[in-house]
Amino acid sequence: MPLRFIDRILQDLSHAGDRPVQPDAVAKRLRVDSDHRWAFDEAIGRLTNEQRIEIDELGRIRLPKHEEEIVGRIFVTQKGHAYLKPDKLSREGDVFISQGEVGGAMTGDRVRVALIRRQRSWRETGRGAAIEGPTGRVLEVITRGRTRFAGTLQQEGRRWIVQPDGRSMREPIIVRDPHAKEAKPGDKVTVDLTRFPSEEGPAEGVIVEVLGAAGQPAVETAATMAAFGLVERFPDEVHDQASRAAITFERECLGPWKDRLDLTEDLIWNALDAPQRERLASEGVVSLPNAYDPEGYPIGRALIEEGRQRLRLRGPIPIAAPVRLLHGQDDAEVPWMTSIRLAACLESPDVRVTLVKDGDHRLSREADLALLGATLSALPGENGP
Repeated sequence: MPLRFIDRILQDLSHAGDRPVQPDAVAKRLRVDSDHRWAFDEAIGRLTNEQRIEIDELGRIRLPKHEEEIVGRIFVTQKGHAYLKPDKLSREGDVFISQGEVGGAMTGDRVRVALIRRQRSWRETGRGAAIEGPTGRVLEVITRGRTRFAGTLQQEGRRWIVQPDGRSMREPIIVRDPHAKEAKPGDKVTVDLTRFPSEEGPAEGVIVEVLGAAGQPAVETAATMAAFGLVERFPDEVHDQASRAAITFERECLGPWKDRLDLTEDLIWNALDAPQRERLASEGVVSLPNAYDPEGYPIGRALIEEGRQRLRLRGPIPIAAPVRLLHGQDDAEVPWMTSIRLAACLESPDVRVTLVKDGDHRLSREADLALLGATLSALPGENGP
């Protein structure tokens, strides 16, 4: 039982920064009831014994500082600089790595990094705001996040290269024998790396599969799946589990469920004022202000009524596969606590919530997309870790 609170406590403390907080305040934010307080307290004790949190003389808790060397997963941006997501959460947050200190690491790699400075002003791409944070240097690539890439085959003089899709690899991959698979210039191909990029030279690889002519929808879809290591066919046990979940959902979807919370109810219906509710009831639709559409976002009565038939956030959700939830804390459409609630409902033991402190609803900045790509690359699978 304490295990269910460990990740949630660490995620909560990661937003407190340097400020120590009382365990009672954390328990209140996590909505720990009296029946489960013993498990919460045991989780606090375990985290303290494992030195994953610190406790001061007043009984307040916070995350520790980074050690001089850190292990974690790296996300490299299009401009060449990178961010390290440490395996062990710290109150100092992510580590910024300048372009010259990346050392040949690629997005999704697990690396060992040395801290250069604990506090240094660096500029976040996207908003351009100066942020104080630690900086580091890659000392070693421990494991590669991926070895297979998708891209477009091109000829440059006598040299054949594959220009990789996506943001994980910025530089072209040299291929020595492009005709082994009867590939032609302009074809989308998948490539297995035989040499990773370094100071000694660019990446080299061999073509594994020719997907077809670039630009064709089916080919681009196959290339995207290959780029992120997604599989076309899941194991039979996964299909069986999905079928059981669908049967359970159909059996229970009509309820009734006492006191269950619902996204349409919480985020839409409860936010409507009386005139808006009257208009929805009489006209069947109401338009709500939306930052992404100047004409507003239409909400139909059927959405609210059907949503009340499919309430999911107050009981277990029968999904046992690995789940990764990314949410911006500046999301004005869906509160980030929704992801915390969703994580608590999922039955999977492998659920991780990543909160982007200044991320908005879309998470479409360069660093956000790099984080998304690295998260996908790190998921367990045929081509993943």
